[in-house]
Amino acid sequence: MVRELAALRPRVWLGLTVTVMFSASIFALFTYIAPLLNDITHISPRGVTYTLFLVGIGLTVGNLIGGRLADWRLNATLIGVFCAAAVILVLVAAVAHRVLFLEIALFLWGAIVFAGCSALQINAVNLGRDAPNLISTLNIGAFNAGNALGAWVGGEVISHGLGLGAIPPAAALLALAALGLTLISLLPARRLQTVT
Repeated sequence: MVRELAALRPRVWLGLTVTVMFSASIFALFTYIAPLLNDITHISPRGVTYTLFLVGIGLTVGNLIGGRLADWRLNATLIGVFCAAAVILVLVAAVAHRVLFLEIALFLWGAIVFAGCSALQINAVNLGRDAPNLISTLNIGAFNAGNALGAWVGGEVISHGLGLGAIPPAAALLALAALGLTLISLLPARRLQTVT
């Protein structure tokens, strides 16, 4: 137990915070995706169901691809996913009034964000390899914390009068926060201690 707790070094906490930020990016949009489709894109309730099914296909594709990419080049996968997520979220906002383009963008978004989930889990375990069980558990908690944070951010965007259309750019900022923290975590240990 003491050995596992000793594994919770600053770099591990940084990795867990990356998970929180990217999970928040996902759920900032996902929590409010149905209202966005209803109020901005004007898709029918049945159309919302089909769109969510399409997003689910994207999630499945991304999960299959993401694990292989993470095994191949973990850090490059994380950086690529976070950058791609930020870009596609801005695109979602730009095409929110055009059904066909939005459907394509949301499918791609689903694939991109779930490509990152396996990589985030591997990243956390690699950073805390001295206590893999504890770190795996904490990383799941980090995903759940991100879920709550993302929903809160989306709610704050709406409550401040920015509207549903501002949620995807807010989610993009969260993805960029995950990117920034990842780049910091890649610094050599001596420089990381200076930053943190």
